[in-house]
Amino acid sequence: MTIGAGFYHSLALRSDGTVIAWGYNNRGQTNIPSGLSNVVAITAGVDHSLALRADGSVIGWGYDAYHQTDVPANLTNVVAVAAGFYHSMALTSDGNVVAWGLNEFGLTNVHEG
Repeated sequence: MTIGAGFYHSLALRSDGTVIAWGYNNRGQTNIPSGLSNVVAITAGVDHSLALRADGSVIGWGYDAYHQTDVPANLTNVVAVAAGFYHSMALTSDGNVVAWGLNEFGLTNVHEG
C-alpha cells in the first residue's frame, strides 16, 4: 500500500490497484473517478489528485482552476507522477519531465540541468 497527502485530504493505493480517498472534499479531491483501476502510483496536491496506471497513463481529478488535472493528451509512457500546489508533473520512461497547471514562478517551465 502507498499513501499520499494533500492539504486536507489523503489517498491510499491498495495492493489490488484501486485507490481510496478521505478527508475534506470541497473541490472533488476525494471523488475517485469511476472505474479507476490498475493504478501503480498516486500523489496529492493541495486539492487535486493524480494516479498513474500500469499502462503509463495518468488520471487527474479534483480542483482544476489552473488545469492541474488536465493531463496533456499526448502524455504517454509515464513512470512517476508528482503534484504540487496547483501544478502537476510526470516523468516519462525516456527521462523527460512534463509539467502542467499553474505556472506561477515558472513552476511548469521545465529546464534541463
